[in-house]
Amino acid sequence: MPTGYTYALLEAPDMPFKDFAWTCARAFGAFIEQKDDAMKSPPNLEETASSYHSESAKRSRKELDRLKKLNVQKRLCWAENQLREALDLGYESLVNDLLQNRTINCMLKKVDAWVPPTDDHINLKAFMQEQLKMSISATDTIEWRLTKIEKLRNTTPKQRIEQEFKRLETDIEYSETNYVKEVGSTDNSNDWKKKLIDSIGLPTVKKEEKEEC
Repeated sequence: MPTGYTYALLEAPDMPFKDFAWTCARAFGAFIEQKDDAMKSPPNLEETASSYHSESAKRSRKELDRLKKLNVQKRLCWAENQLREALDLGYESLVNDLLQNRTINCMLKKVDAWVPPTDDHINLKAFMQEQLKMSISATDTIEWRLTKIEKLRNTTPKQRIEQEFKRLETDIEYSETNYVKEVGSTDNSNDWKKKLIDSIGLPTVKKEEKEEC
């Protein structure tokens, strides 16, 4: 039985060696970005490093510079707003979890009390119980929310500013490190492709089939 890599060969037995080699090259890391592409699509012979980490570092550095340029009063005002918004969100999430649990537990009692009319309906009851129990916010989730709220209540604006500075500095270091890795990985992939080209030549450029009128 042909594989995804040998199917085209069996369809065209006169396929040149280099084209078969380029088809099989898709299984290797240098072509990982094309792993979901159709086999007939041409291989990407040169790629560029993603700008995701680079842009992330720029955004974090810009925000860090912005906060550092604020005077003390404005910086404290920013921190107070951040803490207030985080607390509001924390309380809202906690209340939602508790209300949802009450609704689910109410229905669970009804399901538990239901007597299936036949043995063929027992699985339906079990399935309803399973779905309801899966939807209940666990006790540790509720406790985590309460702990987070308490931590926010005890955080001063000055501490919040220090936390944000540390978070942004960590993000900048992480993003810049990963961008360097991304560039290095891209360079290695392009070098692998270049050496393959030097060895077997470029893949055959297939002409597009014209649609019949």
